[in-house]
Amino acid sequence: MLAHLTPLPLSPISLSLLLRSALLCVGLGSLLSACNQPCVLNTECSSDALCVDGTCRTTCTSYYTCALGEACYEGTCQPPPPGFCERQAQLMSSAEGASSTPLCEPVEVDAGPDMITPTQDMGADMGADMGADMSADMSLDMGLDMGLDMGADMSLDMGADMGADMSLDMGEAGTEAGATAGTEAGATAGTEAGATAGTEAGTEAGTGGEMSALANTPWLFTQGSGVYTSVTPGAPPQRWVGRGVNIHDTRSCDACTWIAPDVGEMKRRVNEAVDVWGATLLRLNLESYVSPNGRLQSLGVLDDQAYLRDLDELVRHIGTKEGVYVMISPWREPLLSDEGWPTTESEEALRLLTRTFYSYPHVIFAVAHEPRANLDGSQDEACWQAMNSAVVVIREEEALLGASRHLVAVQGTRDLGRDLSYYTDHPITAGGGVNILYETHIFNAQSELARLLVGPAQSLPVVVGAFGPSESPQRLMSTGDASALIAEAERQLTSWVAWTFHSNCAPSSLLTPTVETACGVGMPLQASAWGQVVQDFLSSAP
Repeated sequence: MLAHLTPLPLSPISLSLLLRSALLCVGLGSLLSACNQPCVLNTECSSDALCVDGTCRTTCTSYYTCALGEACYEGTCQPPPPGFCERQAQLMSSAEGASSTPLCEPVEVDAGPDMITPTQDMGADMGADMGADMSADMSLDMGLDMGLDMGADMSLDMGADMGADMSLDMGEAGTEAGATAGTEAGATAGTEAGATAGTEAGTEAGTGGEMSALANTPWLFTQGSGVYTSVTPGAPPQRWVGRGVNIHDTRSCDACTWIAPDVGEMKRRVNEAVDVWGATLLRLNLESYVSPNGRLQSLGVLDDQAYLRDLDELVRHIGTKEGVYVMISPWREPLLSDEGWPTTESEEALRLLTRTFYSYPHVIFAVAHEPRANLDGSQDEACWQAMNSAVVVIREEEALLGASRHLVAVQGTRDLGRDLSYYTDHPITAGGGVNILYETHIFNAQSELARLLVGPAQSLPVVVGAFGPSESPQRLMSTGDASALIAEAERQLTSWVAWTFHSNCAPSSLLTPTVETACGVGMPLQASAWGQVVQDFLSSAP
């Protein structure tokens, strides 16, 4: 048993992850892919696997490539959610839903209330066997050896992830059977020793850990000129409107590039924007530079794996907030063309971002920032081709990874991304034109709203990706104009994100600057006059 193993020269967290994997594999053998290695990014898994809820899971197109008790769900082998296989069986039995790629093992859909699914049957047998045979020894060995020494770490690594995995993998029947046998056999030996140190100390640590499960945020899809949330079969779709602010990565408008990255600061700002202000849509601006020039942070996602990990940690943190979405936008991206269009080089970055964030339903991809010049529209077609090609790249990567299709935002073809008129007659065709957002940045007088916002929103799913008071000649907008834009966007059921949730990123700072540091780590996140306008709108939004 575990008590007789020689201690490994690993850190407590590494050891706890190893023991978690070992425990699952001892109990479940090769039956479930939960025995695969822990992960944070897709790039940490093999080429035929994706990182799903902290575990590398094999990609699939049907259940034949999956282990016993697993389904091919969302493109990977994993325990199916309740009712998924029953719905799949109903589709397979109907002419309309017939398919040559079954996603689940055959189940009896109409067997009645006493029906036992393969997962439940397997869970009951395994739960009872594991509970009776292993609980006493495991509770004794793990409770005494690990409860006191590693309570916080084990609860962090095993508490949330293993509880969810074991409940799904073993089923309710297995949980009940294993709990009865295991608790009675091992409670006295292990619970008293391990529960106090492990449960009480570790639950608090595990609850706040970054490996906590993503919130139940539904996928989005477009239909006509609107955006909707995915719903249960048979229910009408629900119109979705996102409202929020632009946020920045650890580089923070070049204000923090001179110090080591601080993901904790970015999370603090996300918490403020979402939990206090009420934002439901964040536009995350990615920032990189051709040359460091003394910066400690400068390289893009293709060249800086640590930067990509920081982004993943931040995006995952956003994903723990139910109903909140994030649009990942290449803001200061040297791989874009001089005109601000996607290029073959920037498409490689999009491929990597798609692989990294594919399994996150709360992610929206943007392909560029602000196409410049082209005031007369003479380059509309060329810009359209570049945008369409970038969408093709994202759809190609998604097709390799599974059935999910994220929203993808393309930017206006003219005048710093303002003008969407070319798309009204020439919508994006890549991937069948499905799930495309058309992003405009409006820094104009309210007299221009009919042309820049209302007109396109009649036929296209539009998002206003940046706007705010500015006295710049190219971005001339008053606070009154910006307020009118929000009001008009609300009438059009159009999503909007204000510029910008930083005190050192002109124009239109939503936060009051501080004199202590331009970077602003730890600064009071106090709304500026413009920020108060946005906060008031967010607090009154439906």
